[in-house]
Amino acid sequence: SGKARRTAGNRTFAVIALAMILFSSYVCPAADPDRAALLTAGRAALDDGFYDLAEKNFRQCLAAEADGAAAGELAALLARALHGQKKYADMLPPLSRHTTPAATYWRAMALYETRDYNRAAAELAGFDGAFAADPLAVQARRLLADCCLRNGRTNEALAVFARIDEKTAATPESDANLIDWAHTLFAAGQKAQARTVLNKLVKRSPDTAEGRQGRLLLGRILLVDGELKDAEAVLSGLAEQRDLDPAAKSTALV
Repeated sequence: SGKARRTAGNRTFAVIALAMILFSSYVCPAADPDRAALLTAGRAALDDGFYDLAEKNFRQCLAAEADGAAAGELAALLARALHGQKKYADMLPPLSRHTTPAATYWRAMALYETRDYNRAAAELAGFDGAFAADPLAVQARRLLADCCLRNGRTNEALAVFARIDEKTAATPESDANLIDWAHTLFAAGQKAQARTVLNKLVKRSPDTAEGRQGRLLLGRILLVDGELKDAEAVLSGLAEQRDLDPAAKSTALV
């Protein structure tokens, strides 16, 4: 009957439609694999220093990503690629609406690089409270300290250095913080406190690049204080170290 023929025709159409869907899925896969490939290639380019290629890939990924944490992370990756090309002003627009830890850090970095130290410090002021456990927390604290120094707020910077040391385990990043802390103390005329910080660094990490820089600064302070024997003991062997610049080696030979 006509009804039977219509039913059979509908079934045939459904089968054909299903086949077309399956075929199109095979020939034209979903966008996610393409996006994943772009993201992987972008990260590899970023790690290898091909920042322009990384920028291109991350922009394509970000254009297809809805707002949210994933978009915030993509915006941070794009900002890193732009930072590598010194396109500091271009870092801000893609980061503007995101509040992830990485987006917050790189927004502050963009402001820092454009010498807007007050706004950069304001971005970082709440980082410790909101993202204390984030991998970028130490870098954010160090950037905050640098912003304070550039604004002439030495005491605030010293407080940040102390907080980093209090909250951070021994790592190259935390050792670098001790060097910055000691330099700032020395520049502020607080030599005794600088020596205390450097003694801690030298005792904790004597054979690292940071530890050797700490020994060099400590030796300089001891020379200034006229403690020549102690300075000689601290500086001994530094002249042979390959990771010290020539000026530093000449100081070690004094």
